Amino acid sequence: MMSFYSLVTMGGTRVPKRRRPDFSTLGVPHWYESDPPSPPLMDGTEESSPIPTYYNRGISGTLHARSAGEKPWLGVVIYSHARPESVMPMYHNAAKVLGEVRLKVARKMKIRSIDVWVIINTDSVLDLFSLPHLAMKATVWNRAMGDPRRLKENAQAVRALMNETGTTTESGFHEWQGKFPKGTFVFPFAFPAFPADFQIKHFDDTKKRNLSRVPLPPSHTITMVTGFSGSIKYTVGVNIDYDKVGEPDEEFDMPMQYLPLSKRVVQEPTPFPYLPTREDWPLRREVIGGWQLTPFGGRGRLGEEMVEMEGILGVQLPAVVTAGDVVQFSLLLWSKNELTLEALGQPGAVEVAFLSSDMFAANVMHPRTSSRKDRYLGRLGYGRVWRTDDGRPDDEGPVPEIKMVQLPDPPAPGSVKHPQLGSHTVKGAQSKRMREVWIADTVNEDEQVASTVQKGSEPGSSLSPDDGNALSEHNVAFLPSGEDAESNVESTAADSEATTTRAPSPTPSTEEIKVDFEEIEEPDHFLRMDGEIKIPACTHPSYRFPNMGREYVVHLIFSHPQYMHISPNATGILAEFPVWYVLDRFHYLPPSATTPRSRQTWEQLNALPRSGAEVPIDNKSFVAPFVEGVVTTEKRPTAKFTRYFAF
Repeated sequence: MMSFYSLVTMGGTRVPKRRRPDFSTLGVPHWYESDPPSPPLMDGTEESSPIPTYYNRGISGTLHARSAGEKPWLGVVIYSHARPESVMPMYHNAAKVLGEVRLKVARKMKIRSIDVWVIINTDSVLDLFSLPHLAMKATVWNRAMGDPRRLKENAQAVRALMNETGTTTESGFHEWQGKFPKGTFVFPFAFPAFPADFQIKHFDDTKKRNLSRVPLPPSHTITMVTGFSGSIKYTVGVNIDYDKVGEPDEEFDMPMQYLPLSKRVVQEPTPFPYLPTREDWPLRREVIGGWQLTPFGGRGRLGEEMVEMEGILGVQLPAVVTAGDVVQFSLLLWSKNELTLEALGQPGAVEVAFLSSDMFAANVMHPRTSSRKDRYLGRLGYGRVWRTDDGRPDDEGPVPEIKMVQLPDPPAPGSVKHPQLGSHTVKGAQSKRMREVWIADTVNEDEQVASTVQKGSEPGSSLSPDDGNALSEHNVAFLPSGEDAESNVESTAADSEATTTRAPSPTPSTEEIKVDFEEIEEPDHFLRMDGEIKIPACTHPSYRFPNMGREYVVHLIFSHPQYMHISPNATGILAEFPVWYVLDRFHYLPPSATTPRSRQTWEQLNALPRSGAEVPIDNKSFVAPFVEGVVTTEKRPTAKFTRYFAF
């Protein structure tokens, strides 16, 4: 089935069009066959400002009560760089999880061990049974460590019993045989720093180069009722193992928030690249002169006319932003129809928005055309544009309104439209109708006599002199007159006698009309616009991880009440470019606040402000020494429900 374009061009070579903007590839890792190196920093970023060594706040939580009136007896306190309004601990680059388990035992219990876990894992509809990316374990107490009330006195002996796995040996050094005693106990713990990156594998196992390393992602959750749902979790968990048969083990989790930090490199502004002709515009996203140029375009109806507009959206690279930045961009618009640029090229017709884009599935690590659809967009802020010739408007100026354009009157059926209207019409030769009339001789079919309106009185003529007076003034304008008419008729008749052999037709013939299928040569119209948008504070930095990712885009939509968009399918002509959002939280601190120090003592941590429900302690509480956790390949025992469904 032939397309409309093939009919117009008679099946010629298809002219490349600029339609939807390309998909984003920011943050896509490089793949290796084996031993992938650590990922480099994103272009335009550098190491974050120094992070303070000391933590400033504790977040506490307790095990839920199983019956009404039950007081909390198991809790955990996690110390971090959380804000006063935070509801969960907050960590950053190379963070070391630091906290304590609090236990208030009202009656003796048959406890075998108390373990603390730090787990980093992903859970989504695409990887229901995947292993954790990182697991660390610290055994704060078990029977081999002896009396829980004398752990501080036996700290040196207990440390000597600890092996590389982070658990005590089974040699039985003062092994505790009885039940866990009554009282209030505090078990501090500390874990090694988080790694800088993880090794991942490409979802396509047939690829030869399918290994890479990516930075640690932030904790993030994507939830859609009828779509993709998943989360990246950082969790601190406490497991209490009983040695009583049939007694369910206790399990308590506290989620953590992890936000990787980096700093944006300040770039010197450069001018927009010079593109002398439209043929120099790229057909795909390219980098020219330090600017990323994104082509876009679309077509639709402006009034009664089919019109088309294409453009170039440029932003200076590297497109790295943070909260409070003002991103400046430029636009070049083209159309054959001057009214199209007048309507769609006014500031009120361009909607500029800053959007968050949650990516999912295979499109995160292997972006393709479907990446534009497999994402969830959320509007976070607005921007503005203006015509370059008009200059930048005032910050306190009014919001520009959409102005209507004066459209031409609809053309009469069959008439040729003016070239300035930018319509796609077919041009034909000038009509020769009514200049001369051919009639056949009834006596001899081989002889034909040419008669004009002026010679209508001759014998055999089909027109009389009176009939010639009835012609309209429009047709008379095309009739030859005088001697020129007579000579023209005589020469035409002579040529006709030698070449014409067909029988006369009772209806007017159009076979002599020469049709030219070339479009009317129309002038190109261009418009230059500039714009800006202020970046708001965002909850998550940009990242890419298997099956999940977050990026941000600057989104432009060209629409007008008199314009009906038809291709591509959207509410208007769409243009966008991606940006990489980073966080740098501690840039305001003096160097003295970020000087590396030794770990805080338990007394210093206990003096920090805390928020959340907690198990109270007093001077009679038994405080154990710090236990160092280690990375492990063990699987954490859990009785929690495993996700077996997709939605």
